Amino acid sequence: MDVIFYLVCLVLFISTYSPCLGVLRKHCDIIEHGYFDTYSTRMPLDFGGFDKLNFSLAAVCKSYKASVIEDLEEVPEATDWLFLKLFHVSIKPQAFAHLTNLSYIYIAGNFVISPVAFKGLKKLSVLWLEQSGIKTINGLDLRGLHMLQEFKLKDFPFSSLNKSIFDNLHQLRHLILDNNSIETLSSVTQYLPKLESLEGLSLISNNITTYRETDCLFSEHPTGNIGHIHFNITYLNIDGIQSFRIENNSLCNFPKLSFFKLSMGYSALKDLQKSGIQVVESFSFTNSQFSSFYICIYVSLFRIQELQLAKNHIKVINTANGSCSILRSLDLSFNSIKTVAASQMKNLKKVKELNLSNNKINTIEICPENVFMALVYLNLEFNYLSFLTQDQFKCLIHLKALSLKNNKIQTIENNSFRGMVMLEVLHLDSNNLYSLDVFAFAGLFSLKQLSLSENFLEEINDWAFKDLRKLEEIALGFKYMVPMFWSRYMESLKKMSLKTLDTSMTIDSEFFNLFNAFESLSIDSLCVLIDECDDFPFYKVKELYLRSINSLLCYSLGFENALHKFTNLEKIYLIADVSSQPEGNILNSALGNLTKLSFFHLENKNKRDDGSALNLTKLLLGLESLQILHLVNSGIEDYGSNVLFRDLKSVTFLMIESEKIYRFPDNMFSDMVNLKYVFFPETNFYCKCDLSWLTQWVKYEKQALFLDFYDQPCFVNAQIQHFDLVPFLEENCNTELGLIAFIATLVSTLIFMSISLFYESIWWYILYIFYIIKCWLNNKHRKGDHYEYDVFVSYNTHNEQWVTEQLLPNLEQNGPPFFKVCIHNRDFEIGRDIVENIVDSIYSSRWTICIITRSYLQSNWCSLEIRMATYRLLAERKDSLILIFLDNIPTEELQYYHRLTKILDKKTYVKWPEDGDGQQLFWARLRKVIASHKEDFQEP
Repeated sequence: MDVIFYLVCLVLFISTYSPCLGVLRKHCDIIEHGYFDTYSTRMPLDFGGFDKLNFSLAAVCKSYKASVIEDLEEVPEATDWLFLKLFHVSIKPQAFAHLTNLSYIYIAGNFVISPVAFKGLKKLSVLWLEQSGIKTINGLDLRGLHMLQEFKLKDFPFSSLNKSIFDNLHQLRHLILDNNSIETLSSVTQYLPKLESLEGLSLISNNITTYRETDCLFSEHPTGNIGHIHFNITYLNIDGIQSFRIENNSLCNFPKLSFFKLSMGYSALKDLQKSGIQVVESFSFTNSQFSSFYICIYVSLFRIQELQLAKNHIKVINTANGSCSILRSLDLSFNSIKTVAASQMKNLKKVKELNLSNNKINTIEICPENVFMALVYLNLEFNYLSFLTQDQFKCLIHLKALSLKNNKIQTIENNSFRGMVMLEVLHLDSNNLYSLDVFAFAGLFSLKQLSLSENFLEEINDWAFKDLRKLEEIALGFKYMVPMFWSRYMESLKKMSLKTLDTSMTIDSEFFNLFNAFESLSIDSLCVLIDECDDFPFYKVKELYLRSINSLLCYSLGFENALHKFTNLEKIYLIADVSSQPEGNILNSALGNLTKLSFFHLENKNKRDDGSALNLTKLLLGLESLQILHLVNSGIEDYGSNVLFRDLKSVTFLMIESEKIYRFPDNMFSDMVNLKYVFFPETNFYCKCDLSWLTQWVKYEKQALFLDFYDQPCFVNAQIQHFDLVPFLEENCNTELGLIAFIATLVSTLIFMSISLFYESIWWYILYIFYIIKCWLNNKHRKGDHYEYDVFVSYNTHNEQWVTEQLLPNLEQNGPPFFKVCIHNRDFEIGRDIVENIVDSIYSSRWTICIITRSYLQSNWCSLEIRMATYRLLAERKDSLILIFLDNIPTEELQYYHRLTKILDKKTYVKWPEDGDGQQLFWARLRKVIASHKEDFQEP
């Protein structure tokens, strides 16, 4: 009875004493929508647009378990968006039972799913299933999902699907079947009459090569003269097959569509008019081979309002035949169009959106004679336009947005934009502009945003922007910074972006005082000088973006650092050389004056890992309002400063990216009382047991979450050895405190049993004692200090050649004296237990020599041999162990093998030299040590 009582105590102790058992695995990251929307792109997962859904609380889970239920227990009940990345996992019945608030589920990977896995999810509206391994989904049951509106199956053969699931999806609006080996349209549409609410059908990347006349489904109860079924589907996507045929009446079940997308050849396009489709509001033809497309013919034929013709190799805009009077949007991007003529545009006068980007256009006549266009949006970016002429856009009186970025524009003639009285957004980024004349932007009275970044401006006429009275945002790219007289008419300006190729930029304070609504400043220059800091309106700036900058100085105050003067700053985005000398470092000023700062992004533009020039004791002091801190390649390797994060009491999100961290003590988060998320993408920690506190913090911290912690890497050698941090800590950093606490909890009668069950190291002690007793019984007739062998050699088979060709001849054949050597492949007793052979050989030999190489350290049997030799060393209290290093192994690498490290701390060892003279000395010393049975081995 006493034994049973103590066993119960043992079980209770194990269940409560977690440090002995490693870290509780957490595979789910829970993150609010606001943070997820900002940082999800840094997660190594492809959400495929699923992240664009309107959710509140997201859970991203990666599981390697046989069943996913345990991992889902980590997910809060309030979660409404769930992404599962699974690896050979079984999804059991009612796996999501406690997550009754789920609205969106996306499961990807290799998994087997129970038929009733989704039972009870009454709010579920979107379900995506993507399989990468098992090609079956037998028995899936979606009963009870009354709110399901979108269902996507990817990489599942449609033939394996139990079609009865469609009987229960009464609210389904969009069905997506992607790469499901579907060969005929009717094999899907025959089940659609049951889906009365279905509005969208997507058959993507399937095997339908012919849309057959027999795919037209007829009703059992025809109405009037119409016998075929009219689905409620208005969205049809059959994209992914470029070469197929469309037979007469094959698409008769989809007479009126609001959106239709497909990839096809020109011959198949001609067959569409007989397919049964009558009306398509939005038509999309992509990735086809049309050198010319009769736009207005198809617009009038199908009454198209929106036509997408991207990526079709179109060379000519053909609008000659037919009518485009109802067309409102035309996308001709990513084609091969070289010219745009007024005659082509005349029939497009009712079009409001026109996308001609990513073509080869070098000439454009957008305005037909005496015709005003209805265009509201015009995109001409990524073309070959080299100049803009007077009145070139005069007919675009309704245009609100024009993009001409990434062309080759060198000249803007005066009055080029005249007539565009409604234009609000104009992009001229990444062109070859050198000067702006007096009337370059004349007539743009409504313009709110003007972007001229990535140009080479050397001259701006003082009156160039005089009509831009409503301008709110401007971005300029200079070759050499010019005086800012051009800005005197911008009373409404809120945001300004300035970049120069010159090494320095001077900012004139008098002009910034004219900006009554100013709040955001972006500067890209190595050195920025503010002429009169006493007059500069620092208080107006709420957002500051400093790129490629080394210093921000007050010229009038003896080149004083000016960053701390922006006292109303709420956001800083800083890309600087933090490796520069302290006296020139932009961050070595009192940021504590920025009491309203809530966002701080610091990125070291110098790719060397060197943050030594940063004053870590002052860097973040006083930033008590800071909520988001993002450090990128900052060069901070040692986070040991006890004041670095001291004032960050309001921080909710901490991201440290692209770093190598050598020291990260256990009090790092103690002052961040409002911390919610910690994220270290592409950051490596140095593998050492000092980080063991992190695993306990992740386990027990309820308020904050360490995103992607279980994939966090660490390094031993920066170029060679990398590990996963969590397994490394669990396998190598069990402290002896756990053993002490364990022994103190149990009575003396259970110490042996408990230690042998739960501590690997104690098990080896037990095994050692067992074989020692057995060995003593076998050798009880041995008297005094008599040994059968002089040396037992412990080595890995990869080093056998060195042992047989070098060690054995020098010890057994070169003498006198001649030593008797024991090696396992020659002297072990055949048929005997291998552990017994090892122990007996060690105790039958005066010396044990361990040949240390990398392969030796990775061998389990070699590990056993050095353990036994060490235990003998401790038990007999006399020197009997010699360590010989054949490989040159750095100390940092040896720290991973902490048992060997402990031995090296107490024993001297020898290294195998490469030169001949050194080897002769090596053998002389070794033979001397072995021959001396009473003198301790000491390396000279």
